[in-house]
Order: sequence, then C-alpha cells, then structure tokens
Amino acid sequence: MNTAITVSFVETVTDKHPKARELSVSDFWAMLSRPQVRSEKKGRGVIPGKFKNGNGKAAKDLDRLYLFPADVDNKDGTVQLTFDAAVDRLKEYGHFIHTSFSHSEQRDKFRVYLTLSRPITGDEYARLFPAVNRELFGGALDSSGSAGAHLYFLPSCPEDKLHLFRCGCVEGKSLDVDALMAN
Repeated sequence: MNTAITVSFVETVTDKHPKARELSVSDFWAMLSRPQVRSEKKGRGVIPGKFKNGNGKAAKDLDRLYLFPADVDNKDGTVQLTFDAAVDRLKEYGHFIHTSFSHSEQRDKFRVYLTLSRPITGDEYARLFPAVNRELFGGALDSSGSAGAHLYFLPSCPEDKLHLFRCGCVEGKSLDVDALMAN
C-alpha cells in the first residue's frame, strides 16, 4: 500500500518529543516486520499519528492518527483472542499484525494496526475504540490503548523467544471511519 501516513517515533517511554516521519503504509509495515532482539520490553516506540507542533505526546497534543492501533494482551479475566483468530476476524481489512514482547506459547499477545478511510483525531479514536473493540475484536482489546496518543513499543522479543515472533499483513479495505461513527 503506497498510501502516505505520518507516524511519530520516540527513543524511550520518557521521551517527550516524538519525531514525526512520513512514509508509506507498506514501508511502515516492512519496518514492523523485523523485531528488535533485546532483554527487556522497553525501547523505541511509535504512535501511528502526528502531534501538534511536535511538542509533547499527551492526548491533548495529538493532531491526527493515520492508523487504528489495537493491542491484545489476553490478561486473566478478559476476553481471550488468539493471533490466528484475529487474523481470521480481520481478513477483509487492511492491517498489519505482530506479536509483542510478552507473547509466549501459553498466551498470545499482539498488536494490530488497521488502515483508516481517513485520518482521525484523538477524540474520534476514543469514540471509535468501543465499536472496533466490539465488532472486530470481540471485546478483547486492552483498554489502556483506548487513548489515541498511547505509545506502542516497536516489535521486539528476547533472543530465546525469537522463534515465536509472528507477523503478517493484509491489503484489504480500510475501516470506514464515518460509517462506524454513525452507529
């Protein structure tokens, strides 16, 4: 997909100055397909959008999101969704999916970035989150990601779990923002 998007990168979770970068959806997905091998979860992160004036990464500073990020942690007491079931549920939608640092053979943990019919504001993301969670993920999304400015670590895993890393992409239809918000 050659659609241009803007994503913002930070070097660490405490980095308060995200650096916006314009690239194609395909280039972003290619970047996510190679996990960083490291011993701890924390590292470089991404927010799939851009911030006003490049200062701060709080929700109030968010200008637009260009992709819809979704995080599935399958915590105890929550709706469970496997990686394979998510791939099946999302097969008609344009998306990139990858396992996250804490993914294991016992518990699937993964992240999804869905393409959008148009960029959205943080407020629109907050309004869309419940519908997307319910309709596409069966209620399995981690609620901590319901704020549009949420930071997502770039794909990584410990060396001894590199064989468990999975990713994939589908060039399907984009989420129809306006139709979802009308419901």
